[in-house]
Amino acid sequence: MVTRRFLGSGTHLLPVLADEFVAAHTSDVDLSRHIIVLPTGRARRRFERLLLDRVQPPRVLTPPEMLTPSRLLDRLVVPTRTVAPTMAMAAAWTQAVESLEAAQRAALVGHEAPLSANEVDALAMRLARLTRELASHDLEPADVPGRCEALSLPIEPAVWNAIAMARSTMLAWLEDRNLVDRDASQGLALAQGALHRHGIDVVTVVGADLPGRAARCLMALAGAGVEVNAVVHDTGDDPDLAWCELGVVQPSMWMNRHISIEDAAITACPAMDDQPSTALDVLAMLGEMESSSVRIVAPDDGLRKSFLAAAESEGVAVDCWEGDPSASTRLGHLVQMLIPLAETTSASAVGDLIRHPDVEAWLMRAGVDRPLTVWDEVWSRHAPHGLEGLVEIADATDAQSLLAHMQTITSRLDGVRELSAWADVIMSLLLDLLEGADLDEVADTVLDQIHGLLTDLHELPPDAGDWSAEGVLRLLLAGLMAQTASPQNISGGVEVIGWLDAHLDDAPHLVIMGMNEGVIPSSPGVDPWLPEAHRAAIGLDCRARRVARDAYLLAATIESGRHVQLITARATNTGEPLAPSGLLLRDGGQALASRVLRCVGEEEEATARVSARRSGGEQASAFDRWPLPEGEPDIRSMSVTSFRGFLEDPYAFLLKRDARIHAQEVETHFELDAMQFGILIHKVLEMWGVGEAELSTPTTDARQIEIELHDALNRVVHARFGTHALPMVRLQTEIVRGRLTAFAARQAERAAQGWKIHAVELSFGGSQRDNHPPVQFPVEEGLPLHGKIDRVDVHEDYGFQALDYKTGATASGAKASHWSSRGGWVDLQLPLYRALLRSIGTTVPASGLGYVLIPAASENCRFDLADWTEVDLEEAEAEASKIVRIITRGELLDRVAEFLS
Repeated sequence: MVTRRFLGSGTHLLPVLADEFVAAHTSDVDLSRHIIVLPTGRARRRFERLLLDRVQPPRVLTPPEMLTPSRLLDRLVVPTRTVAPTMAMAAAWTQAVESLEAAQRAALVGHEAPLSANEVDALAMRLARLTRELASHDLEPADVPGRCEALSLPIEPAVWNAIAMARSTMLAWLEDRNLVDRDASQGLALAQGALHRHGIDVVTVVGADLPGRAARCLMALAGAGVEVNAVVHDTGDDPDLAWCELGVVQPSMWMNRHISIEDAAITACPAMDDQPSTALDVLAMLGEMESSSVRIVAPDDGLRKSFLAAAESEGVAVDCWEGDPSASTRLGHLVQMLIPLAETTSASAVGDLIRHPDVEAWLMRAGVDRPLTVWDEVWSRHAPHGLEGLVEIADATDAQSLLAHMQTITSRLDGVRELSAWADVIMSLLLDLLEGADLDEVADTVLDQIHGLLTDLHELPPDAGDWSAEGVLRLLLAGLMAQTASPQNISGGVEVIGWLDAHLDDAPHLVIMGMNEGVIPSSPGVDPWLPEAHRAAIGLDCRARRVARDAYLLAATIESGRHVQLITARATNTGEPLAPSGLLLRDGGQALASRVLRCVGEEEEATARVSARRSGGEQASAFDRWPLPEGEPDIRSMSVTSFRGFLEDPYAFLLKRDARIHAQEVETHFELDAMQFGILIHKVLEMWGVGEAELSTPTTDARQIEIELHDALNRVVHARFGTHALPMVRLQTEIVRGRLTAFAARQAERAAQGWKIHAVELSFGGSQRDNHPPVQFPVEEGLPLHGKIDRVDVHEDYGFQALDYKTGATASGAKASHWSSRGGWVDLQLPLYRALLRSIGTTVPASGLGYVLIPAASENCRFDLADWTEVDLEEAEAEASKIVRIITRGELLDRVAEFLS
């Protein structure tokens, strides 16, 4: 039989239960034939500690087995065959989904087309979760339609037939490999009464909610003569109305049961993100105390992570046994990034993997200097489609080294193998990437989990079929999704616990966040296969059961005699109103009206407290909105184009020019961005211009110029992008071709006027690729001035002109781009061309500076010369000299501070 026991009225449950166990023994405490079922792993650890504290030498404690409900059947069932490990289950479900017929796919996902790899993964995981939930309540997919139809609930037979077929295929796949599904094995053992009860005299269960199969198991044990005790945290309610035989809450009682909460125990903060700060405020108001005297309750992952981050920023020591899903950790992300690389070896997948910190570190250990910078330069120059084609066209030594190392990864992921054969391949690849890496505790834990999953995979029979690396990595990722990476180190700080642990904890102070609808009580997700009414009718987890359970847990927590502070948020982080938890509003009349106003109305004190914390947090924050290294800027030279940056934004100018800073802005596009589009046109014009400059007389035939430009374009595109350019790059190439045709007509007209190309791409910079050294500007004590002049033309009558190609979408002229009637000089590029050219004895008149505009609209293509005077250009050089003096005299930081203020 089952005995209900009501303990802990007005106090803490677990200490009272521990006292009772110890008091039943006069000397040594032998609980070796006792199983205790607790709702969470944290409760199990806490109860073990309470027992140890109560049994001091010379007495000896022989501890009981302590299990969670999900592990109870694992203890009692001896499977007839090997239980399929995680990776085998993932493989079985994947095969089951891929085996679905078109009509079955249509029933489950809404279309008959073959599923993508991502769709297969998603559907396999969904089916695995659903069938496992059904099994925990002693149901199979085939049972659901009959149950619902008997209750006159509409159901889609085609959906459930497809689910049942997928499950049958999954079970058959396992059976063919002499494996068994854990849930199926346990269901069969229960049906046959084949529970392994050896060494068990007593089972004590503490839980407000038990799945149907766990409850059936306990009843079977009781029927077989095992003493089963259901321990209930007593709240003084009618035992028969409030709880069933096993101590599970009765929804009919708890759905509307009054919960006595003092107004002072509720704190309303402005928004969800303010809850961690409010919880820290509550800690501060409690004053000095032992960290073991207070717990923070975070009912979901989002609040847990937010509180941990807020506590770290405030310097508050925190311990938390809950960890992130292993798939979302550093090594989980590494596995995830390998999947698209194994699938396509696309250049974008290569780039994403290089950005993983462990891969970047591996490349650096292998001798590739600044791999991210090298890759970004490769992408910026070549806009690559795939790794193979990229190797053919990348010419830089550092790029070749980088790509060679990345090819060693892709080559190991090529081809198909037996499923078990991939285990060694993937494990050795990960170990090679991580060799010499500095792994933290979480990474070590996840690496052990990966090793365990791949070991299970390695032990599968060799007839599991041929698999690609992509498919196996997806199985590995699914395995990591089912595990967590909990930190094991203890700082002695304030502990963060989950909602199910709140009423079992024995700390005198609890701060509970998340007192909003959808958090406490939580809301089950909407499932079109099993709507809420269906779930409730067939006994699955549903809103009514969640509300009843959480109402009981809150009542038990508050009525246990400790100090409890409840935090609710008035709005989402985007300002949308949030409903307070209905558990806070179980009152009536004036008391209810007052409570509602407190939760959703204006509470100036709480708002002011959060605002003050925000304000103070900004001032003391470790995050600097305008970071700069300490000391004076190290700017060693200036380019003719950098003066515009100084005039627009001195801070951004400093970030780009300071030699101590290596900041860069990179975006991975699948087309040429504006800069690279312009560079492509410039390169074509340079290639054509070199040949044109060598002619004794300029070409005046527009058609001939067009042919030569198009030929140069073909050569440049082939050299930069290879034979497999991205589709958008091919389209942009044709756009460039059209612009070059428009330019050819204007160039022919100019040549007919007597203008001849004198030089192209005159560069002043000091490197081997430059034609000339930089120019000291404005004088010897100034800075080296460098730059590149796209084109210099000469005319027998008018002398030289310095021209800059402009390929932007619009056609802004040279003067308008350099001068503003309100702000004066905004760019000094063209005026400073004269300074560069003077250094090589080439004099350009004031009227000889301009743009060659090659915009999107062909009718706007033209040569645009600025009508400046000598006085104008003297003023421009004076402005440039002023900027150089600001830098060389150490006044740049003052100018930046003035700009930021």
